[in-house]
Amino acid sequence: MNLRRCMLIIISSGFLSIFVPGQQQGIPAGAAFASTLPEISAHDLPCAEVRQRYVGDALKVVYKSPSLYRRGAVLPKMEGLACLDVLADWLISRPQNSWKFSVGSESGTGFDAQALGSKRQELLQRYFLRKGIDTSGWQWQSGSRQHQLRLDELKDSP
Repeated sequence: MNLRRCMLIIISSGFLSIFVPGQQQGIPAGAAFASTLPEISAHDLPCAEVRQRYVGDALKVVYKSPSLYRRGAVLPKMEGLACLDVLADWLISRPQNSWKFSVGSESGTGFDAQALGSKRQELLQRYFLRKGIDTSGWQWQSGSRQHQLRLDELKDSP
């Protein structure tokens, strides 16, 4: 039953993202991407904003509030967990990439925003490790931010 519910949420999110106007800029034909990843769309990562830019920029994936957590919560909500499951599968398919994870939290919840962000970070690290994802090359930050989770592709230095 839970699997059906999660699949329905994922499919619904994909359909809804088609109709939501984005702030995407047009990409000229033949433009080269800096990312070593193939071009991805909102259907690949429901709940996320994917920012794939031109040469010199790295890939950015942003989960804004409240796509993953309820306000002031450490554990993800059910819909957020479904989004994290899809993200984990996506990361597993790209083991050669290193990431900088920025885990955020809201202020004004009655909890220390830095402590809340740190707890979310700790649980996300454990979650990805349990999924079998090698996080050894990743950088982690936590604190009070406007997004709840942001992934920045780390480029190898020349």
